Amino acid sequence: MNTARLGMIAIAAVAAILVSALLIPQGWYLVRTSSYTAQFAHAGGLTDSDPVFLAGIPAGRVDSIELAEDHVDVHFRLDRDQALGDRTRAAVKLRTILGKRYLEIIPDGTGPVGVDRTIPTERTSVPYSLDDIGAEAHSVATELDVPALESMVKTLRETVPSDRPAVSEALTGVSAASQLLSRNDEKIASLLDAAKSLTTSVSAESESIGTLLGNARLVLETLAERRESLSRLVIDLRTLISSASVFLDDNAGELDHLLVNMRSVTDTLDRNGQHIDTLMTTLPPALRAVTDATGNGNWVDVSAPAGPLPDNLLCAVGVMQGCSG
Repeated sequence: MNTARLGMIAIAAVAAILVSALLIPQGWYLVRTSSYTAQFAHAGGLTDSDPVFLAGIPAGRVDSIELAEDHVDVHFRLDRDQALGDRTRAAVKLRTILGKRYLEIIPDGTGPVGVDRTIPTERTSVPYSLDDIGAEAHSVATELDVPALESMVKTLRETVPSDRPAVSEALTGVSAASQLLSRNDEKIASLLDAAKSLTTSVSAESESIGTLLGNARLVLETLAERRESLSRLVIDLRTLISSASVFLDDNAGELDHLLVNMRSVTDTLDRNGQHIDTLMTTLPPALRAVTDATGNGNWVDVSAPAGPLPDNLLCAVGVMQGCSG
């Protein structure tokens, strides 16, 4: 097999490994999840790959978002073990204070979730948007009685004496202000409606924001405690180092003498260990030689207890029995 063919085989093997590494996790994800669709009036800041939460637990992710006539179709996948009913609701929620969103699924009811596993717009909700603010601007504008306001300003201008320059200038300013309000009544109405919608949305998301702020406060308190603990540890280490430095400086001579004595003791112990090794090496052969020389004869059994003492002396002192006179 030549080098070129070997290189092509290696490249193909590496490519197959890379493709398997990419396709196997995706295939397993498709096998263990089921596809659903939720219809929203607008996306509400939701994007692809945003997480899907079920009862506060991550259970899937958003696959794609498509525009369909007067609504938006959000396609997402959930674990197959999760059962959804025919009253299941979906909502776009605020995930972080920086504006990240997530899709919340609230299971309810029995039976299928909907036609083609679709949650209709009647059972979905989204956060505020500028489109909603513009659509509801007319409701506030109709509540303002602009002609009555203009009539009031006009009457005030006519009843105030005109021979006073200061009053005349003030009324001129009021008239200009009323004309400005009259020309911009729709913009003011839109601004008021936007403020109302924003207040409603913030009120609806107050719980999530409160939870996020509470978690951020807990993290900051934990970091502050860790910083205080580290500060105390650094102070203790500095105290220990200072004490050790003073101790070593004050007892340098004694420590040197102690180290010299310890080295002498270790050298002596090492020599004794070598002598013991030599003794353990030479003692067994000597013992075997003595055993071989004596064996189990009468000399060791009879004479070893008395040693060099004569038998007559042992009989006289009564150590031995059966001695003849």
